[in-house]
Amino acid sequence: MDKLSVPILRGLISGGVDYGANILVEFEPQSLWHDASLSIATQALKEGIRTQFHVWTRAPEQVRVDFERRGLNVKELEEDGKLQLFDNYTPQTGLGSVKGTMKVSDWSIGQMKAMKASIPEAEKRWLHIDDDQSVALQYNKEEDFIDFLRTRQIPTLKERENVVLWGFLSGTASVPFYRKLESLCDGIVDFRSQEIGGQIEHEVRIRAIHGRTFDSRWRRLRLLESGQVELTA
Repeated sequence: MDKLSVPILRGLISGGVDYGANILVEFEPQSLWHDASLSIATQALKEGIRTQFHVWTRAPEQVRVDFERRGLNVKELEEDGKLQLFDNYTPQTGLGSVKGTMKVSDWSIGQMKAMKASIPEAEKRWLHIDDDQSVALQYNKEEDFIDFLRTRQIPTLKERENVVLWGFLSGTASVPFYRKLESLCDGIVDFRSQEIGGQIEHEVRIRAIHGRTFDSRWRRLRLLESGQVELTA
């Protein structure tokens, strides 16, 4: 299988997403990306897709609670190696046992080692979701972050053949930065909210997917009582 059918996005992208693809998700703060990211991961895990969830804006313990509320046995999934949580939140707080750095100059060293190492087939082809990687810009210059993605992060992820959804808060960086970031990615997805008829409507669209046919129209999203997000008919 050369493509991955990503929950929610499968209703917009014909034939699935190529393994090794990096999809940029630009979201408005009031949009449903927060719940949608958890929903995509939850549905993927229920379908047997190995999933990595990378937290930047909230504690991993809270994410585990959110997954449990959506019907997942998080402890079992982590022990079985089907779910991995990456924590870039705790190092920002200076609390807890997780230590780390938020400087891309330090990350680059680890990524270079990863690029030189042989990757076992069993460690390839994960669905990787970042809740909000724009947090990294609070600790790094825009040009340094772009250079890290271009020369380290993206080559490593492509070598691993992961399908990556990079959540990135819109309006937090310069226009040239977004242009460069968008040019590096294999696709762009937008999450927005707007008031229609006196109520807030949540929407998603595919703005670009290289080499694939897709539905570029805005589609409405619905938040269910279970916390799951789905496309409306």
